[in-house]
Amino acid sequence: MDDGYLLPNPGLFVNVLSPQSLVKYLANWLACHPTWIERVYDERPRPLPRAQSWRDFLISQHAQDPSNMQTSGKTSKSKAATALLFQKEVPVLRALWAAPTNVHWRGKDIAISTLDNPPADLARQIVYEICEQSFRYELLDLDEHLGREARKDKEARKERMELLRSIFPSKSLKVWNRDLPQENDGLNAPSFAAALPYFESFRKVLSTWEHFPESLKQPFDATRREHNIWKGMKECCLFYVQSYFDNTGRPPVVPHLLYSVA
Repeated sequence: MDDGYLLPNPGLFVNVLSPQSLVKYLANWLACHPTWIERVYDERPRPLPRAQSWRDFLISQHAQDPSNMQTSGKTSKSKAATALLFQKEVPVLRALWAAPTNVHWRGKDIAISTLDNPPADLARQIVYEICEQSFRYELLDLDEHLGREARKDKEARKERMELLRSIFPSKSLKVWNRDLPQENDGLNAPSFAAALPYFESFRKVLSTWEHFPESLKQPFDATRREHNIWKGMKECCLFYVQSYFDNTGRPPVVPHLLYSVA
């Protein structure tokens, strides 16, 4: 499996060394977000950018046309390779930094000058969407790799996609074109009762994968003790993370809470 990242590693936006770097990361991502996220969904580009490629891309102000770059040095060659990987997005960012003013996020104009100390809600929403969308895309990729037996024909593939979508309250593998939820939901729902049907769908998907734990063969049942349900949910998560690492060599991006829990 490809060990690159469909979307930026969310850690890029968390461990930032300076306000100036944070401005570049956020402004570049918000500017190229519409084109890249649709391109990933429609075209499934391969190979995927590595973490370092995303870092190089998001930290640059893209002032120079990649066709004019001198490629004698290692750094210049790396920049040229990054520009080639993001060839549809680089012109957007070059135009952005030619006259930097605003970027856009979910129907709102955001002044670039405010991104050195962005509102907490904005930062949380951006990281949440990256985590949630990355999880759905990575889960789909891994299931296509490990769940091949469940996709033998057109009808089976259709049923498989319906099962995957049932893991999420929106019944969709897309996050970027939908309103953000008003509360933590799905696998991150605040109660066992609310999360249970989504974890059961998640368990059913994982059940066809190699090395699926024997202890998870029984369906999650609301009549079981809460402790046992929690233990099974945790085991599902651990099995998914380990399976993804075993097949890509890196940990997956997993969903995060959008709202803090009291």
